[in-house]
Amino acid sequence: KEVAIEINPRTVSPEKLRFLRELGFNRVSFGVQDVDPKVQEAIKRRQSAEMTEETYRCAQDLGFEGINLDLIYGLPYQTRESFSRTVETILTMRPDRIALFSYAKVPWLKPHQKAIKDETLPSTEEKFAIYESARQAFIENGYVAIGMDHFALESDEMARAYRDKTLRRNFQGYTVQHAEDSIGFGITAIGYLEKSHFQNLKALDPYYAAIDREELPICRGLILSKEDRIRKWVIHTLMCTFEIDKAEFAHKFGLNFDHHFAEELKRVDEQLIRLTPSKLIATPLGELFIRNAAMVFDDYLNNKTTQPQFSQSI
Repeated sequence: KEVAIEINPRTVSPEKLRFLRELGFNRVSFGVQDVDPKVQEAIKRRQSAEMTEETYRCAQDLGFEGINLDLIYGLPYQTRESFSRTVETILTMRPDRIALFSYAKVPWLKPHQKAIKDETLPSTEEKFAIYESARQAFIENGYVAIGMDHFALESDEMARAYRDKTLRRNFQGYTVQHAEDSIGFGITAIGYLEKSHFQNLKALDPYYAAIDREELPICRGLILSKEDRIRKWVIHTLMCTFEIDKAEFAHKFGLNFDHHFAEELKRVDEQLIRLTPSKLIATPLGELFIRNAAMVFDDYLNNKTTQPQFSQSI
């Protein structure tokens, strides 16, 4: 059974890693982001490549069965050349999984990002070049590309789940865990059940006050309608298995896929999704841009009645 924890490598000691292993954690994810000193200085996250590697080797020695390293592209002062050096450093460690996330500048949600000047960020073209160069390097070194942002060694459970079409995805990315419900503990944590999504309060005092009153410490949420649940399944299935089986959809919801999504099917980009009488199948380009491919089924995004979105492909 996978018991995972995400850790900032700057704040963990060998003793703490050993304690976590003794508690039963068997998979760890380290938020590296980048090992270039200039980039780290810009995002106020200084950690040497040597520190990252020492922490990684310590986790290996302690017997963690899976180690994941998270990288972010599109950060200030990143270039194709500088990030290539980061990728080379990561590849020498050969982690089981690598997550390659796009940097999103959202100062209205993260006020500290106001200090980052737009002119220090790579252009859209350079950002994609950074991503594509890293992606190619991972593939050439034996990693399986899973969607846009995950890479796993052939021997890793995530690569097997990708091949077997049993992959799952939550708000943090791809996972092999099949839990339908997720309960978030602590401030700002996000959770979801079959028919609802919710987020906890964002400050400690009101969070603990709600708990003391024996109330759920939730600041906002959404009760999913039947149509929400249908579209959630379609988007999730497309992003995890990279295809939609129309017969499976009909069996699950008692609806004809082509009739229910007649308008959406008119907008499908056939460079991303191949349409057949029985299935929708992501093309190789569609797997790379699976978010874009799935957007056509997002009713909230298409109606543009919600708050500004910051989840993006590049």
